[in-house]
Amino acid sequence: MGDHDIISGTVDRFLFKNEETGFSIFLLTTSEKDPIAIKGCIPALEAGQEVTLEGNWVMHPKFGKQFEASSCNASLPTSIVGLKKYLGSGLIRGIGKVSAKRLVDHFGTDILEIIDKTPERLTEVYGIGPKSIDSIATAWQTQKEVANIMIFLQEKDVSPAYAAKIYKQYGQDSIAFLHENPYRIADDIWGIGFKIADKIAQKLGFTLNSPVRIQAGICFAITKEIERGHLYVEIIELKKTLANLLEFEEQENEKRVKAALHQLYNQEKIKLISHDDKHYVTLSKYYHSEYGTGLKLKKLLEFPSHQSFDIDKIYGQLRDQKNNPLALTDNQQRGILTCLQHKVTIITGGPGTGKTTLIKQL
Repeated sequence: MGDHDIISGTVDRFLFKNEETGFSIFLLTTSEKDPIAIKGCIPALEAGQEVTLEGNWVMHPKFGKQFEASSCNASLPTSIVGLKKYLGSGLIRGIGKVSAKRLVDHFGTDILEIIDKTPERLTEVYGIGPKSIDSIATAWQTQKEVANIMIFLQEKDVSPAYAAKIYKQYGQDSIAFLHENPYRIADDIWGIGFKIADKIAQKLGFTLNSPVRIQAGICFAITKEIERGHLYVEIIELKKTLANLLEFEEQENEKRVKAALHQLYNQEKIKLISHDDKHYVTLSKYYHSEYGTGLKLKKLLEFPSHQSFDIDKIYGQLRDQKNNPLALTDNQQRGILTCLQHKVTIITGGPGTGKTTLIKQL
């Protein structure tokens, strides 16, 4: 059970497959007497395909010896048995197990080339009509594109799990979108951050000084600050963060970050504000959230009140512990009186400080 063993064989059948993550468990037919159980993130794989897997042998407490695959090189089946499994797997719409057997029995190992180049010949087989041919030809081209995308992504060292997510998000446009701006996956796909997108981008030829990389770094740095509870980032602090994140020299950082900020501002992706002679930046969506909240609060404050309260009387009721089933602290009493005297009040406090009790009494 050494590290990075390599095994080859034909995919027999799947025991489990997660279309979203690409994780699957399947049986592999090899020269061994019994099929081998394989597990790992290997999307775009079908029964009947011939594969070479790299990984490690592991011992499952319930299912015994398994091969955990870390990488996979797959090719189209070349044997009659493999072709029947492959075409009968449901991969190509219009071909089921019965029609797969008929097609392979009739055309032999030439069947995939005929589907690809001369699909009209499929009418030679009983049960395959013109409508079926159109469906089969379309499905075949689609699966070819999926396979090409998966191969492209794995050549760029994108893990199979991430490759599956990228394809699910962008479909047949995946390669075009990645060439245009690979950093978009950090925003569009949950679980893929700037660091992963940056590795993919550099594999695609994007340089460390690329404007699109700097812009993505700025948005990432702002987002990380917002996750800590801040709505804005001071420009000076942002530049320090970017120097480490983007691995820039100080002078290069100043010039290029300034240009990237201008580009993001012109694209209306960020907003800049100044306060006490300091300059701050945030993403536009957070700026508009704050602005919208401010407008709503302003409307509440300006809305005429239709209620009036005898504050002294209410204060007496709150202080009357005998007739009040909810015993309130001085802070809770003050909170209730504040709510009755102001149009907008914020009730805040840590867990167990009595916020719910205050609201119930209010």
